[in-house]
Amino acid sequence: MTTRHGVFAAALTLLLAYGVPATADEVTNQINQALQSYGKHDLKAAASALDAAATLIRQMQTQAWKRLLPKPAAGWSAEKAEGSALSPAVFGGALTVSRKYRKGNAVVTVSIVANSPMVQAMAAFLTGSLGTMLGAGDLVIIGGRRVLHSKNDNSYQTLVAKTVLVKVEGNLSTKDADLRQYIGVIDFAAVKHLAS
Repeated sequence: MTTRHGVFAAALTLLLAYGVPATADEVTNQINQALQSYGKHDLKAAASALDAAATLIRQMQTQAWKRLLPKPAAGWSAEKAEGSALSPAVFGGALTVSRKYRKGNAVVTVSIVANSPMVQAMAAFLTGSLGTMLGAGDLVIIGGRRVLHSKNDNSYQTLVAKTVLVKVEGNLSTKDADLRQYIGVIDFAAVKHLAS
């Protein structure tokens, strides 16, 4: 089964499971267009419409993940959150969001990577002693959460729900206490909920 047929099957399953909303939106319009094209045996148009629907859904997912990036701490300013979502055809797909925070010369970047097969493959490295054994950093506990701390790149990273990587990193002017402050205000329950 090709990827496009898989996407069509997934979209059709969602339609059958949840039904079509009473008020149409762009995603629903694209899925309906795909169903109409499929009914006419126009597989190219059906696949194109499903690709468009999938892209719109990934954009909505990116916006949801951006909302989980913390607000700036007192005395800090924040840049606009950035994000992107790759198609599953590209490296298995991945969704990334990030935001930079500034205070004087200090810069903290909080980033979240979700739906990435690479993150899943790195789970043992990030959550256990393997990362520390290979010199990637020291395992520390912050707020009851296991976090890998790397002095080399002035960062903390942790895995949530075995599929989401959360990383807080700073430039050379950023104090460790500032990094810990930002990792301490991340709503990990919300991250876990969105990952499921």
